[in-house]
Amino acid sequence: MKGLRRPAGLDYAPSYLARRAGALARQNREHFHETELFMSQSQRLLVYAGSMALLCTGLGVWAGSVNARALSTSAPAAPDSAKTAVFDVLDISEKLFQGDRYAPAREKALKEKEAQRDALQAGLTELQQKIIAAGQETPEGKLMIPTYQGKAQELQQFMQAADVDLNRLSTAQFNECYRLAVETAQSLAKQQGYTHLLASKMGSLEFRSKELQQALQEVLARPVLLTAEGDDLTAQVKKELKITDEPPAGDKGADDKKGADKGDPTRR
Repeated sequence: MKGLRRPAGLDYAPSYLARRAGALARQNREHFHETELFMSQSQRLLVYAGSMALLCTGLGVWAGSVNARALSTSAPAAPDSAKTAVFDVLDISEKLFQGDRYAPAREKALKEKEAQRDALQAGLTELQQKIIAAGQETPEGKLMIPTYQGKAQELQQFMQAADVDLNRLSTAQFNECYRLAVETAQSLAKQQGYTHLLASKMGSLEFRSKELQQALQEVLARPVLLTAEGDDLTAQVKKELKITDEPPAGDKGADDKKGADKGDPTRR
């Protein structure tokens, strides 16, 4: 038995409806996807914008802190309270050297050398007179000539060695005078709160020396050309070391003391 046939036109209704429903579903999904995509992009833009704002804010804070540190490190620090004093180390050392503390030892050494020199010179002079009396061309005179030459050489060597010894003594004494002057000035400067101490001659610009070479040395002794009057400790150092500006007793000038000051480095 044949079944009933569906009316024409109804055969395709279900498939049509199904296709229509599928098309609508696809449209809804595409619209939803586009909306979702648009919303996602918007949200991402908002997130990105917020992140960038936070990043810029952070960079600004970091840059400000870096600039602040750079300014703090590059800006010169406030200088400490430096206080500088000066003193005439050469004048003080010379006066110590020429004073009663050191001059007697040099004079004693010089007299001892002079006595030895005089003894050698006396023997040489006596031998010379004997040669003259005997005659240089005589056998007796010719025998004494080599002895005379040997003694003359001995005298010359002694005088050279004596000059070296006297110079060494003078140099050692002057070194001691310099050390005393510097240490005394340093102690006074520290007591008065000075942080720096310079060695320089102050006062008058008139040269004591009359020779060009010595005048140039006086220029080198004045590296400091301007300072406050109270910052010159020369007078205080002299008082501490009991130094007076008066020449030592019996000193009639440098020209009268050539022998006593033999090897004196301050008179070169």
